[in-house]
Formats: sequence, C-alpha cells, structure tokens
Amino acid sequence: MAGWLNYHHLMYFREIASGGSIAAAAQKLKLSPSALSMQLKNLEESLGHPVFERRSKKLFLTDFGRHTLEYAERIHRLGDEFVQTVNNASFSDKALFRIGVMSGLPKSMTVEIVQKLRENFPESPVSIFEGNFHNLKQDLLNHEIDVLFANFAPVDQSDLFYVKNFKKEQISLYGVESYLPLKENFPKSLEGQEIVLPNKHSNMRASVEYWFKKQNLHYKLSSEAQDSSLKKYLAQAGLGLVPLADFSAQQFVKEGKLFKIGQLDGVFEEYFLIMTKRVLKVPAADFLTKNLP
Repeated sequence: MAGWLNYHHLMYFREIASGGSIAAAAQKLKLSPSALSMQLKNLEESLGHPVFERRSKKLFLTDFGRHTLEYAERIHRLGDEFVQTVNNASFSDKALFRIGVMSGLPKSMTVEIVQKLRENFPESPVSIFEGNFHNLKQDLLNHEIDVLFANFAPVDQSDLFYVKNFKKEQISLYGVESYLPLKENFPKSLEGQEIVLPNKHSNMRASVEYWFKKQNLHYKLSSEAQDSSLKKYLAQAGLGLVPLADFSAQQFVKEGKLFKIGQLDGVFEEYFLIMTKRVLKVPAADFLTKNLP
C-alpha cells in the first residue's frame, strides 16, 4: 500500500521513462546513475509495485508503471501550469494576455477579439502570436500562450483541452467587378473559371473542392495562399475568384474592391477557441469563453 509520496521520486521516474534509460535521465538531471537508481528503488518501495521490468539490461514499463506515468505527466503539467501562472501573474485581470492566432485566420476577427478584450480589461495588454496550428498548440500546452484561435479543433489529447466553437460563417465566392456577369446562371457560370484557394491543409479547401465536384463543375487553380488577407489581395488584383467567409469580405465589399458573385451552399468556415484545462482560471480567457461571439 502506497503511503507518503515523494514527488521528486515521481519526477525522476518520469525522466527515466522519457529518456528510456537511467543513464540518459541521470545525464539530463545531472545526477549519478547510481543515485538515480536508488531514487527509483525508493519510489517502487513506497508504491509497493515495480514500475519497470528489466530485460536484457533495458527498462520496460510495467502495466502499473504505465498508469504511474500517466499520473506523473498530469502532475508535471499541473506544476508547470502553476509556475507559469505565478510567474506571469495571469490570474490577475491586469496581466499580459497572450493569444495565439493560427495563420490564415481573418485579421478582422483578431481585431474584434482584441477590441473586446481591451474594452473589458483596459489594464491588461494583449500579446498576439501568429503561427501554424501544431506550434501554437504546443505553446498552449507549455503555457506560453493563454488561448488559441484556429479554424479546426485538436482531435488528439482532447482530455487536455477546452474547445469552444464560437463562429460558423457562410462561404461565398468574391471577385472584382469584371466577374459580376457570373452572377447570372450561377453556379453553372463558374465552369472553367480561375479560383484563388487556401493551401491544401485547409479544411475550407477540401469543402470548396467537394462543392465544385458535387456541382459537376471544373475550375482552374489560379493561386493558393494560407493568409486570408493575401487571398483577398490576389482576388482584388483580378487573379481569380476567392472563397471567403462573408464577414471576412465585408470591408472589401464596402470599399468596392470585391463583389459577391454567389453563395456556396453548405460550405462554412468554423472557428474555435482552444484552451488548456486549468485549475487557476485566467480572467480574460474565462471572459472570452462566455462572451464569444
């Protein structure tokens, strides 16, 4: 029966499991292998079960060891969260609030979010980080950002994240004035037209391609880009029609730079707010979960 738990022993065990050997973990922890072996032995004795099997001079996790590692990882994440929270004072409504925005999301949406934050937390500056989803998700797990905005949600490690779908926008095709005649006989008028599309990894790209296939229409790929603003400028230069969320195109339409040619029925862009599940809540993040859209 386990009694008092030495959390240093649990940390040492996690490093051994991560490094695959006592020697590798000892080097990282700047301890001697013999000292680390003793710490591991103490852990197993306190828990009353072996966490490793020793076969051919190699260590393999036992079933109990795998369960122990899950708890060790959770405790490590919780401790790291606490340290980062204290260091950044992110539990205060005056703290720097760090948001990650996936590249390609409409700039207008980011501006709206920042405006909402500044109106409600005037003493809390906002720091914005842009990047790809994988890197920003890792920054979120490392507590280097407080919240992530993306156009898809993580499908793995779902137990680590709080996810809110806060916006779903209709997608339509937009182009310069010379494309206006295509409004007649839409969507058949799109046959053979040049299109500016998101990059292949985009969910919207797949949805648009499926829509064209369902309509039995063919298009010519003019260019592809990840950034939503760049796609608008490419379309504004007359390089093709561009699929955009209607709210994202509003300013260009208002200024007469782009015109709505037709709606792609059944094609939407969804936006997600993603946070790690935390014990200490970040006021600004908590506010967003309750006040978006």
